[in-house]
Amino acid sequence: MLGKLLKYEWKSSGKITLLLNAYIILITIFGMIMLQSGFFDELIEGSQADREISAPLIIGSLLVSAYFISMIAVAIAVTLFQVFRFYKNFYTDEGYLMHTLPVSSTQLILSKGLVAFGVLTLSSIILMISGFSIVFRAAPAAERPNLQIVFQEMIPTLAREFGWPTHIFIIYLILATILSGIHAILSFYAALSIGQRFAKHKIIGSIIAYTILNMVEQTISIALMFACGFHRLMISGQNTDVAAFSGSIMIVSIAVTLVLIVAYWFITDFTMRKHLNLE
Repeated sequence: MLGKLLKYEWKSSGKITLLLNAYIILITIFGMIMLQSGFFDELIEGSQADREISAPLIIGSLLVSAYFISMIAVAIAVTLFQVFRFYKNFYTDEGYLMHTLPVSSTQLILSKGLVAFGVLTLSSIILMISGFSIVFRAAPAAERPNLQIVFQEMIPTLAREFGWPTHIFIIYLILATILSGIHAILSFYAALSIGQRFAKHKIIGSIIAYTILNMVEQTISIALMFACGFHRLMISGQNTDVAAFSGSIMIVSIAVTLVLIVAYWFITDFTMRKHLNLE
């Protein structure tokens, strides 16, 4: 049954997501073509003092601004669309149908969460590739080999700064990225689950709940930073202390994220089973 739920969810939410991602791909291709044509040369190469206000400069500046605004807008739209689908399917009138299906609350949450994670991961990859492609293409031809080296050496350099082997650092980045995505999705679900208990103000209740959850997380993060020796680091400022602190906080952050994931899952699942309010 979980497979059918996943198939239904992907069909329902995939179209909008694919359209948004297709838009990013199209404006990336358009930007690459414009960069290849030399349209942005005046904007990229000219110094501030040498630039004169001209139509190409104004149009170029507007196009660059529109590109970055589009990137941000698509990222927000994809996220909010997934959050809206969860709320609409489970905590509005549609919930009467969804919660009478012969499936458990676990399967319902998984069907939404897995698709949301896949959709957000796909969108993030496309946005990153788009950004890197534009930056690389905008760089002067003579600087591109150096820029490529910077990209290639970025992770090994960071790993050395933290005192970790490169392969361990890569594994950590992959694990942290996956857990961060799951945590982000479940934090929205938990906030919506808490907010739906406010019969007449579900949306406002969800926003307040999400704000409070984030405040709690920030408080925990600050406390853990000091527990890992942040105050000593500020006093000494030694590179060895920076590496030790960074390693400690990275490991602790994984553990805390796991705890938060379990907590948010419990809130969402418990609410669906025991405190569902569809009025």
